[in-house]
Amino acid sequence: MPAAETIDATIPVRLEVIEHVSDDVRSGMRLFAKLKGQDPQSDFVRSQWASLHTLNPCGSGLFVIGWHGTDLVGFYGLIPVPMTVGGETVKGAKGEYHVVDPAYRKLKDPVSGMPLPTALVLRAFQEAFARGYRVVQANPGRGAQFSVHHAGGKAINFSQIQYIAFPRLAKLMWTGPWKRRPGPSLTAMIGHFVTAAMRLRSLPSRRRAGNLFQVKWDIPLLTLGDPGGNRLVAENIDYLAFRFPSELYLTLTIVRRNTGEPCAQLVLERPMPNGIARVCHWTPQNLPEKVWPLAMDALYRACQVHRASMITMVITDLSTGSLPMSAYGFIARPTVQTIFLAAADHTWCQEQVSAPWLLTDAHTGFIATHDTKTPGIV
Repeated sequence: MPAAETIDATIPVRLEVIEHVSDDVRSGMRLFAKLKGQDPQSDFVRSQWASLHTLNPCGSGLFVIGWHGTDLVGFYGLIPVPMTVGGETVKGAKGEYHVVDPAYRKLKDPVSGMPLPTALVLRAFQEAFARGYRVVQANPGRGAQFSVHHAGGKAINFSQIQYIAFPRLAKLMWTGPWKRRPGPSLTAMIGHFVTAAMRLRSLPSRRRAGNLFQVKWDIPLLTLGDPGGNRLVAENIDYLAFRFPSELYLTLTIVRRNTGEPCAQLVLERPMPNGIARVCHWTPQNLPEKVWPLAMDALYRACQVHRASMITMVITDLSTGSLPMSAYGFIARPTVQTIFLAAADHTWCQEQVSAPWLLTDAHTGFIATHDTKTPGIV
């Protein structure tokens, strides 16, 4: 990549808006992957990222490309997603792939007068609202938050907990991502798994649950719970079925034996090459307490069959209090997540975020709530 001092500043930056996955869009995705330390030629980048647009039942979204002469130097895209706001499902989008070549970050867009990183986001918001999008949700990294904020995004803080569990004890302490991160002591981790082993081997509790409930796999996705309220990514069946294809995800459903009625459902991502599997699309408030041993046992067994070395999920449900995750071997890591909302009508957006929100991000498996007690829109 060229150094900033070698850039010809007399050549103006040009922004191009594209509404389909073209060769230039794929080049932008590869630039994003390269600067994020990923393999730009991997199948994940070349096919799965593009499928978020080419196979999306909500539309292909749109992309903004930054050009400096004939060089592609900036990129930003929007993935269409349904969003439920105040009980009304609206056309929404999720911002992704925000990237600018470091050597060109100080160049300004001649139309908006803003630096290229901010100009890309601003143009995407403007074009989205002109096409009928009501809300755009962005989850930028720390370095990009300034750009999204100055483009019109409003920050919302979500308290969240990342839960981590290891289905197998082999190499638990010394290998994998855990080794590189600060965490609990060895004694605390062993205590978690002793507790989990005792709980999961408690045959009476599992047997009682098994008499009333049954675990079924690969049942089509369902919408459980109240579909109203404020939900940044709605549980739209068409969208979820597209996001969680059976070749990439396993669906676990808890049903009542006497009626066959489903009472809880979760989606488990098939393990990636590094052995990590994510739990996605799960609302734990739908899971009766007495069914937890049955559900967790099924989850661990599935991970063992598919050779997952670690399970992760990011969940916070402030309305139901703490979840009994530690009893099943999960280790909690509390954090705060900041997302940004941009809306076609800022007044309408301000009114809506004063109420509790639920964020179900099908792209990252992130589930969280926002209530009025935590720092809200700023």
